[in-house]
Amino acid sequence: MKQNNNFKYIASIFVALSLLIMSACGNNGQNNSSPAPVVNGFQQCVNCQAMNGPVIFTAESSDYTGTTQLHWAFAGQNMTAQYYNSPGNYTGMVVSTGSLLISQNLNLGFCGIPPGSYSLATLQPGQWSYGIVSGLILQAYSGGLSLQLSFNGQVSSPGYLSGGQFSSSTSPVGRMFGNLQVLSINGQPCQQMIDLQ
Repeated sequence: MKQNNNFKYIASIFVALSLLIMSACGNNGQNNSSPAPVVNGFQQCVNCQAMNGPVIFTAESSDYTGTTQLHWAFAGQNMTAQYYNSPGNYTGMVVSTGSLLISQNLNLGFCGIPPGSYSLATLQPGQWSYGIVSGLILQAYSGGLSLQLSFNGQVSSPGYLSGGQFSSSTSPVGRMFGNLQVLSINGQPCQQMIDLQ
């Protein structure tokens, strides 16, 4: 009888811990098509201390087949981004969070990425200059799999000013296109490119 009570005690602790872990992880694994909000406190992010500004652009991106989809938001520095009402006007450091959805196995040369929903966070801020992003280092993770990514790209805009600058009419919601490079998978070098549109 005493063994039976110990088993119930251990089982109840296991259930409680499981519920605690699931609630702490949010809706991990669920297909959520809206971008995750940008939040302060990027625990693994280098130089993200000043990155607590407003969201300057919310975007969708995909590869040409639609196999890879990103739903992400970009935020700037608090002291500068708050003075701009258009992603075409902001210049400064930028971070991003959101989700990466892969609908089937990606075979990128010698790198393979299984399908799933990956949470996206910033490892190192990039530079945002009039709707152009450069040097943004991201991490996508799902379960035990971690991808390190680099992104260079730009906001899709309806109009341009002289010198290639984006018009100030750029909407705060739209598409982001460019090059998403898979730097590593669980620490193993990959160096493969995904073209986003």
